[in-house]
Amino acid sequence: SYKIAFYQTTVVIEAARGASDERLAIDRNDGAVTCVSASAASSAFAVAPQRTMTAHGIMGIISLLRGPYLVLITGREVAGSIGSSTVYRASEIRVVKAAVESRVLSGTDAFDEATYLRLLDSALAVNSFYFSYDTDLTSSLERQQQKRQGASGSLPLYRTANDEFFYNKYLAEPLISVAASNPSASAFVLPVIHGFFECRQVMVRGTAFNYVLVTRRGRKRQGTRYFSRGADEEGNVSNFAETEQIVDFAAPNASSTNPDLAGTQMSYVQVRGSIPIDWAQVINMRYVPKLNVTVDESRERFNKHMMRLISDYNDVVAVNLVNKVKYEKPMGDAFSKLSQEFKSPHYHYTHFDFHKECSKMRWDRIG
Repeated sequence: SYKIAFYQTTVVIEAARGASDERLAIDRNDGAVTCVSASAASSAFAVAPQRTMTAHGIMGIISLLRGPYLVLITGREVAGSIGSSTVYRASEIRVVKAAVESRVLSGTDAFDEATYLRLLDSALAVNSFYFSYDTDLTSSLERQQQKRQGASGSLPLYRTANDEFFYNKYLAEPLISVAASNPSASAFVLPVIHGFFECRQVMVRGTAFNYVLVTRRGRKRQGTRYFSRGADEEGNVSNFAETEQIVDFAAPNASSTNPDLAGTQMSYVQVRGSIPIDWAQVINMRYVPKLNVTVDESRERFNKHMMRLISDYNDVVAVNLVNKVKYEKPMGDAFSKLSQEFKSPHYHYTHFDFHKECSKMRWDRIG
């Protein structure tokens, strides 16, 4: 947990573990973040703080018109575990003003500030943020293993976090900047994912294990349906997500008569996202929006996206689920054309017309 003290010009944050003798100091005027020792903090802030509070995690800092605000996890509940590491769901997130009390807004600025805070509160109230203090929840088990093999020693979580799924990275950047020069400040950086997490104990023929399902939502190209589609110029696709299924024999409550399974963790990973081409649905007040697909401008975006997937996941099997006829046909044709042009032994493409093959509730065809 974290203890947060508000002084006249500075907010001082103390971590319960991992920060050694260090404290985080945030200037209430300009939001500048520094790391100070406990002795320096005691001498600099001899007077009693104006107020104190505690939090389970710091998502980060955001500066609005009035000044800096802290985004704090003030409520949590256990969602399950991966191995021996506990995973929590953030049950309450608060945006706390860190700016000096003397800074007051009026008129349009006050209205805009209230709008920004309302939007921020709405985005944080979805109840689907998850975190862990001692395992990298942003990364699949395979990626975690690769990072451990390539590291010379133990690294803080933010250093190994998957940039795509480190959902609060923008908010955490002021803290990361301090931690880069002062490793003790790493204790204040908490990678958080947005998505889904569920952990169930399963018993099969006397063998107990945990079945874990975790979905990590990408942060680089978001938006609602119709307004965010396809891939951007960097190859980031709309509504990208990674789903991992874990069979966990390393959980404390796992048991098996087979000694070979003790401590074993098995993982299967799938990713999904908008078709990685330049396409859009133009809202024109009709029931079916106009569909725009530009193949020539899609090639570089498609290639960047696939090269990134291959770099992250090695062999990639792309499954095209759109209809082969009518409205969705131009998207499916573009996906097929660019897949044929993309030459890599690690890329495999197939088209599964989901609506046709699984019509009339024939879900057995998925398997």
